[in-house]
Amino acid sequence: MKYLSLYIIAALISCHARPAKIQETGPHPAGVLPVDSADTVLVRIVGAIQGGDPDSCVLVSKRLEPDSGYNKLLAKYICGNLYSNNDGEDQAALAEMMGRSSFGKMIMLFFDEKTGYDKIGHYGDKSRIPEMRENLLFGVASCCSLQLHPIADELLKRDIFEGAEVLWDKADCKKLPSLPGYISRMSTTNFFACADLAAFFHNAGQQALCDSFLNMAGRTLGFEKNFAALKKLIKKNKKFDIVTYREEIYGGM
Repeated sequence: MKYLSLYIIAALISCHARPAKIQETGPHPAGVLPVDSADTVLVRIVGAIQGGDPDSCVLVSKRLEPDSGYNKLLAKYICGNLYSNNDGEDQAALAEMMGRSSFGKMIMLFFDEKTGYDKIGHYGDKSRIPEMRENLLFGVASCCSLQLHPIADELLKRDIFEGAEVLWDKADCKKLPSLPGYISRMSTTNFFACADLAAFFHNAGQQALCDSFLNMAGRTLGFEKNFAALKKLIKKNKKFDIVTYREEIYGGM
C-alpha cells in the first residue's frame, strides 16, 4: 500500500471543520413501540411490496426505530429504494427521517458486511445486498445533502467511498473530516480509486487536488483507454453527473 504526500493531506485538512451534529427529532411518547429484547434482526427484507403495504416488503425492528410513525416511514423508504430509486418520496418527510439516528444506523448495517449483515434478514440470498444498498444512499441525494455528509464521513472512516460519491457535485470537503484519512490509506496504484477522486474533486471545484489524482491515475498501467476518457470528460465538462462518469470510465458498471 502506497501513501500520498504530506502536501495533499495538508491541503485537505486545511479545508476541514468539525461537522455540525444532527439533532434527532422526537420520538413522540404516544408512538413509542415497546422493546423486544429477543429481537436481533433490525431490518427484515420480506419480499416485493403487495397492495401498497410496506409491511409486506420490509419490517424495521423497534430496536432500530422505536417510534411507530418513523418506523413505518423508514420501512417505506427502504422498501421503495432497495431495488430502484423512488423519486416519488416527500422531500420534507425524507429530511425529517434523516434527522433520526435510525437512518444512519440502517445505512451502516447495509455497508457492514462483517457484522451488519447479521442484523439484516433477507428472504433470498444475502449476496445481493451490495448491489441494492447504494440506492439507499441515492434516495436522499437530491433532498438531503446536508444530512448526508455525516453519513458519508462515517463511511469514509470505514474506507467506503460510496457516500462521498453520492454527494458528487454537492460535496463540501469541510463537512468530510475523514476524507484525508481515507486518502492516506488508499492505494495510489489503483486506477479506479484515483479516477474516482479526480472526478470527485473536479466536481467539487478543487482543481489542484483533481490534477494530483489525475496524475496518479495516469501512472497506472493497463488503463490507458480509461485514462484518456477521464481526461476528456474533465476537460470538456465543468461538472458531470455520476451516471455519465460511470458509463465513460467503468463502462456502465
